[in-house]
Amino acid sequence: VVRERRATSTEHAKADFIQSFLHAKHKETGAQLSDEQIAQTCNILLLAGYETTASTLACLVYEVAQNQHVESTLVKEIHDSFGGGDGHALPSPPRTMAEVNALPYTLGVLNETLRLHSPAAFISRVAKDDTELAGYHIPAGTEVCAPIWALSRLPSIWSDDAERFRPERFVPSQ
Repeated sequence: VVRERRATSTEHAKADFIQSFLHAKHKETGAQLSDEQIAQTCNILLLAGYETTASTLACLVYEVAQNQHVESTLVKEIHDSFGGGDGHALPSPPRTMAEVNALPYTLGVLNETLRLHSPAAFISRVAKDDTELAGYHIPAGTEVCAPIWALSRLPSIWSDDAERFRPERFVPSQ
């Protein structure tokens, strides 16, 4: 598929992951990704994206089901934005990112779900240069890991109710 797309790729080809990878260039060397690298990356995105999306949605449904106020606020925002306001008819789904971004409470529910139920246990980075972090010397080349689960529950960051599911923390007007 990648070879075929590379052979037929034009400036006006549809914008998707493969097309983005075909046009990607290393910022320092200008090198492009090989067909094998693109295929492997697409496989990783497909496989990793499936599991993380499924587990995130499962956690979101659980949290909404456990919080009646969250459920009613979420349903009201969606119905007010996309119809079905009588409580019986299903609203039409958003069709653009602008429509999704116009749902601040819905995005807050998603972000709060990701905060409390991150699909990744930690993130890691390799220090490019010698640096100091919180009083610790970190030599260049050292891998530094941040535990997402612990960071997302720190009262010093999230207040005393850090364990509570509260989407309002991510809604700009609240």
